[in-house]
Amino acid sequence: MPPSVMQMILFTTTCTITASSFTVVSSWATTRTRNPPPPPQCFKSREFHSYYCPHQQHHNYADGSSSGAAGTFTRTRVLLKQTLPHRTIPSSSSDEDFFSFDEMSKLDQRLEILEEEAPGFLFDYYEPRYCSFSIAPGKTEKLSITSTAYALRALLEYPQDGDTIVEHSLPPPKDVIKALLQSDWRSNDLYAVSLIVLVILRMDPNLELLVDGSKNNGEEEEEDDGLLRTFMKMVMLVLSGRPQRRRGEQQLFSAYISYLCCSVYVDLKAATRRNSETGQLQLGMLVPQEHHFTDLQNQYFDNSMQSQQDDSGGAVVMVKNDGNNDAADITTSVNASITSNPSSTFWKELTISISRTAEISFNELCRQLAYHTAGSSSFDVIKLVYSLLSYIKSCNSLRGTAGRELIVDTGQEQENQQNRTQSNHNEKEKEEIIKMNPKLVSAALRVFFQQQDPTTGLWERGQPIYKSFKRKGRNVGNAYVFGLDALGSLLEALPPEDFRPYLMNLQLTLAWIELNRDVEVIADYCDPDTGECSGKTLRGWTSPNLSPPVGPKAWSTAQTITCLIRMRKIVRQLLHNDVLEEFKGKKQKNGPNDDAWNRLLDSDLGEPGSSNYRTIKQVLEQRVILPFANSVSSPSVGAAYSTILFGSPGTAKTTITEAVAEKMGWDFVVIDTAAFLADGLTNVASRIRYIFTHLQALRNCVILFDEVEEFCLDREAPGTSMESRMLTTAMLTAINDLRRTKQSVFFLATNRLRAFDAAIIRPGRFDMQLFVGTPNLNARLILLEQALNKVSNVLQEDKVKAMEKYGQFLQSQWAKDGDVMFMNYLEGKQFASSVASIVASGRELERDELERILSQQAAVMTARGSVREEYVAQMELSRL
Repeated sequence: MPPSVMQMILFTTTCTITASSFTVVSSWATTRTRNPPPPPQCFKSREFHSYYCPHQQHHNYADGSSSGAAGTFTRTRVLLKQTLPHRTIPSSSSDEDFFSFDEMSKLDQRLEILEEEAPGFLFDYYEPRYCSFSIAPGKTEKLSITSTAYALRALLEYPQDGDTIVEHSLPPPKDVIKALLQSDWRSNDLYAVSLIVLVILRMDPNLELLVDGSKNNGEEEEEDDGLLRTFMKMVMLVLSGRPQRRRGEQQLFSAYISYLCCSVYVDLKAATRRNSETGQLQLGMLVPQEHHFTDLQNQYFDNSMQSQQDDSGGAVVMVKNDGNNDAADITTSVNASITSNPSSTFWKELTISISRTAEISFNELCRQLAYHTAGSSSFDVIKLVYSLLSYIKSCNSLRGTAGRELIVDTGQEQENQQNRTQSNHNEKEKEEIIKMNPKLVSAALRVFFQQQDPTTGLWERGQPIYKSFKRKGRNVGNAYVFGLDALGSLLEALPPEDFRPYLMNLQLTLAWIELNRDVEVIADYCDPDTGECSGKTLRGWTSPNLSPPVGPKAWSTAQTITCLIRMRKIVRQLLHNDVLEEFKGKKQKNGPNDDAWNRLLDSDLGEPGSSNYRTIKQVLEQRVILPFANSVSSPSVGAAYSTILFGSPGTAKTTITEAVAEKMGWDFVVIDTAAFLADGLTNVASRIRYIFTHLQALRNCVILFDEVEEFCLDREAPGTSMESRMLTTAMLTAINDLRRTKQSVFFLATNRLRAFDAAIIRPGRFDMQLFVGTPNLNARLILLEQALNKVSNVLQEDKVKAMEKYGQFLQSQWAKDGDVMFMNYLEGKQFASSVASIVASGRELERDELERILSQQAAVMTARGSVREEYVAQMELSRL
C-alpha cells in the first residue's frame, strides 16, 4: 500500500473513559488536520467499566502498519482490533427493566446514525456496468452473485418511498433481475441459486417483470422467455433440495442452505394465488407449465463428486447419488401428474417441501437443544439458530393449512381424489402439519444468546455453509456464516417482544459494529515524489471469520446493514409498545377494519348543494386515510398529519378518530387533561415535555388530544396568567416537534375553538380544522332505517313509504332556523325510534304528529340558546 493518502476518508474512533461508563464516538472524517477536535458524547453504557480506546496521533496496528505524526497513514486500511470487556449476559427476562425509555431512545439514536449512512457504504462496491456489488470493484468483469444478492437484500430493507438514496441509485429492477439470471451461476451450487431466487422474489413478488417481458415481440420476447425458463429452472432446483426424512441428521445440505431454501419455499407460497377467471393456481402472474418440470428428475444432482469455488471463495459440492430413493420418489410423482395438471403438481411439491422442512428442522432443533443441555461437543450454535429459523418460517407458512392438505385451496376432498389414483405414492407423501411450539422457540432463543461471546458480541462460526468444506487445512473464513446474518434473520422472524429480555445482548453486538467499521482505499495513482495517492474508498465491515483481516467486503457489509436495520425496527417497536402501554392506548392486532367506519354517521361541511360542500368522512378519507395507506413518512399529496376537530359536545369527535384508526389499521391513544396533571399542577410544564417526548416514539398511531384547551389558552386574552402563557408556549413547541416527526397522525378535539391561542390553530401546526356537527340528512335516514329493521310485523313496502315521508319532513325542516339539524346523535336516534314505534303500531305517518314529536324534543335538546348560537358561528370556521 502507498505510504500516505491525501484527502482519503478514514474511520476515526475516539472515546472518553470514566469510572463507571465510557463514551464512544464514531465518524467518517478527512485526515487533513493534525489535531482533530474533541468528539462530543454519543452514548453511555452502564455495563462497561473500562475500555482501551486509541486516540493518540500515532497508532500501531496489529498487522504491523502505523500512522505517522503528520496525520498520514502508512497503510490505507484502518482496523480496530480491540475487544469488549467481559460481562455477564442475562439468561432470563429479569434484566428487561434495565432499559428505560431514555436508554432505549439512545440505543435507537445510535442505530439511526448507522442506518442513515449505510447505503453509501454499499454503493462503494457497486459497478453499474454489471449491475453488481463486487468483491473488488474495478478488478472484476462479471457479476458477483453472493455480494450482489446480500447487498440487494439489505437495500430492500429500506422503505421505497421515492426520495431515498436506495431508489435513486439502483438500476431498474428488471435490469438487476436480468443480470442475476444471466450470471455465472451453477446448477450444483444450491447456495447461490437459492440466493438469486430469494432476491428476485423480494424485488418482484408477483413476477410481473418476468411475465410481462415474455409477452414482448421479436428478439426481446425470446430473451425474456429464456429468463423466465431460467428462473423456473432455479425454482425447481431449490424444490429438489428439500430435506429428506431418511437421511435424519445427515442431510445433504447445511442448516444455512436449508434455511435459504425454506425462505424460498415460503416466499413462493406467499405469492400463490388462484386465478379468478381460469381457476388455476399460479405463482404471481406465472402459471407453471409442463416444460418447467422437464429436467426436475435431473435436479437431484449428478452421480459424480465435483468441487468448485464460488465468487466468495467457498467450496461448492455436487452431491453423489448414493442409491437412496428420495429422488426417484419425487420424479415418479412429478412425471405421473405434470401432464394432467402441472400447476397443481407444482403447488403440491411446494407444500410438501415446506412441511418436510418444518419436520426436519424441528428434529434438528430438539437435537441441538439436547446436545447443549448435555454439554456435548456435538452442539453447534449455527445449526441451532438456522434450524430454529427454518422451523419458525415453515410453521408460520403452514399456519391455517388443513390437516393433510397438499394443494392450496383444495383441501381433504382433493387429496382423497388423488389417493384413488396414486394411493401408494400419496401415502408416502402425507404430511402432518406441524404447529409451532412457543416454549421450544423461547428455549432455543435463550440458548442462542447464551452462546454470544461477551468479549466480542458475536458467535462462534459453527457449521460451514458447504458441508464439504473441511475445518482442518485451509482457513477460508467466508465459508462460514457471519454471526450478524444469523442475528438479523432472527430479528426478522420473531416478534419484537421476544427480544426484550435480550436488549443487553443487542447492545453488545451494536458496540462491536460501531467499533469495527473498516476502510480500505484501492489506489489508482500515487505521486512518486510525495507518496500521496488517490483512489476508490471502500467502507464497511468484514467477518471476523476472515483471518488475517482482508478489509471490508460487500457481502459482510450488507449482512451487517441488514442486521442494523432490523435491530432498529425491533427497538422502535419496543419503544412504541411501551408508550402505548403507559398511556393505555389501543393496539390494532388484526389490521385495517372498516366496521367502525361504516357505522360512523356522517356530518356536513358547508351548505349542501354549494360548490365547497363536503362531508367530514369524505375529507378524512381523502386527506388522512388514503394518503397514509402505503407510508406514514412519505404519504401521497394532500396528506394531513394534524387536524383540529371542533364542535358542540356530543358530536362523536372521539368516535370519529377511533374509527379512523381502525380503518387505517393503526394503534390509537387518547391524551386528556388527566395525563398532563398526573404529576400535579406545579409540574405541568415538565409533564408536557415528558408526554410529547414519548409520543414522538410512536409509529403508525392515531393520537387524540381530548379537551386540552386549558393548556393552549389565548395568551392575549385579558386575565391570562403568566403560568398559562408559559404552558401555551410549551405546547406550541411540543406540537410543532410532534408534527415534524411525521411518524403518526394526531387530532385535537375541543368544544371551544375560540379559546385557543392563534398560534395553535394557524396553518403549519395543524393541517386541517374541521367542524364536527350533528349527523346530516342522510345519517338521519340511516337512524330510522336501523330502527325499522328491528320491527318485524311491518311489510317492507310500508317501511319504504315511512322512510320517504320521514325524509321529506326532515328536508322541509332542515334549516338554521329550524330544530332538526341541531339534534345530536342520541337525540336523532330517539326521534327515529319514536317514528319507528308509530310505524310498528300500523298507523300512518302524519306531518302533524312528526311536528309534535319534534317540538317535544326541541324543548330539551342540547343545542339551544347560546349553545346554538355558538354552533352556527362555528359552522363557517372549517379550514381544509
